[in-house]
Amino acid sequence: MKRFVSLFIISLTTWIFFTGSFNWQELVTGIAVSIVISFVTKTYFNFNILKFDLPVRLIKYLILYLPLLIYEMIKANIHMALIVLNPKLPLNSGIVKNKTDLKNEISKLLLANSITLTPGTLTVDIDEDNLYIHTVDVDMVKDDRTITSEFEKTIKGVFE
Repeated sequence: MKRFVSLFIISLTTWIFFTGSFNWQELVTGIAVSIVISFVTKTYFNFNILKFDLPVRLIKYLILYLPLLIYEMIKANIHMALIVLNPKLPLNSGIVKNKTDLKNEISKLLLANSITLTPGTLTVDIDEDNLYIHTVDVDMVKDDRTITSEFEKTIKGVFE
């Protein structure tokens, strides 16, 4: 039941955010669609947003994690621009195996998506405690935590 309610709240919030209006027809439609989506997908998700620490986690997410993500994205964009603007194109792409200490599935998913959002990297697979990341420049990777270390510390502080 908690999964259903959590999915319903997320679905309805998303519906309201994307429709942008609060007339009763759209709200009733959003409630109906959210009920159907929650009922169909509740077996596939194992999370609960109805915990008492949700507001604290949300504030930590907004204050700690989002600025880090934006900073890392800017840094990766500059690095990719330098690679593209270099006439010799120093590409040394490959797949790197990164070990993670994150245990929560949502935390691993957020880490994988954060890595994929930064230009020049793409999370290809998650296998238990390892992430397989395709990177444009393998020479930048010094050890198996170079790509994930900053994200992982912040995600662990917010979500675990």
